[in-house]
Amino acid sequence: MLNIHHNALCLPLSIFANPPNGFVYQFYESQASLYNICTKSGCTLDWADNYDLFATENDGSCYRYGCINEEDCNHDILATINDQSCTGLAGCLDDDYIEFDALAGCNNQDLCFMTWQQAYLSSQEELELLNDSINILNTENENINIELISCIEEQNNTETITINLISGWNMIGYTRLEAQDVPATLEDLQDIILIVKNNAGDVYWPEFGFNGIGDFIPGQGYQIKVTEAYNNYSYPNIEGRKLSLIPTVPQWVTDMEIEMHPNDIRTIVKVVNIIGQEVDPKTEPKGTVLIYLYNDATVEKKLAQ
Repeated sequence: MLNIHHNALCLPLSIFANPPNGFVYQFYESQASLYNICTKSGCTLDWADNYDLFATENDGSCYRYGCINEEDCNHDILATINDQSCTGLAGCLDDDYIEFDALAGCNNQDLCFMTWQQAYLSSQEELELLNDSINILNTENENINIELISCIEEQNNTETITINLISGWNMIGYTRLEAQDVPATLEDLQDIILIVKNNAGDVYWPEFGFNGIGDFIPGQGYQIKVTEAYNNYSYPNIEGRKLSLIPTVPQWVTDMEIEMHPNDIRTIVKVVNIIGQEVDPKTEPKGTVLIYLYNDATVEKKLAQ
């Protein structure tokens, strides 16, 4: 606090026509003497940008420009007004590390964990472990394949499943492990097969050179109709062979008689009214007498509906 003294007292107000530095003089009169007390309002905090050396009373006007973001590198704990000077969050600015962040506001070495060299060596170790795992899996797969081949060979060496077919319809199951072409598989039965059907209703019809089934599917059931009995049939291994079928119509189908001649199909020649005029039954008034003439020389008399 600054007081201007004269003979150990503040100078009287009347001495200054314009009080310097914003001083306000207050006069207090005591029993013994007249005292002049000098005061000034302003910012009394010396860290503030608007600190007033001469202020004697803080008026709450103190302010300080700076970065007010608490997470920022250059956060100013005393700042009251953000001046856009924040440099950014702390990060790793050491480009020897894989965590390097060129946009970091300042360096925090605690955020630098692994160098590029360490990362490379680590990746090499992981690659070696991965290769070891792949080699182990390949070995296991080879062992599984060997066991599978052995199982298949063992199954193939077991007693062959045979089927006895009766004349007419039969239900059969396909017992081989691999899918096979239907015509090639049933080639030995081709002369006695009338038709074969699957669960979807698709058919293999040898006489017409038509295979709508395609392949036998392992585990699926089929219906087969044969002209005569056949015992001890077993599905052969055709080793992927397929028969090419030629669509044809059997001679017995060609020789079949047509059940109805076109002239035997009864159709309307025309419709006339009672005076012989041709009319449309749909447009005639209800109750009108109509005569229907047919191509088989028959006649019908009806009322329009």
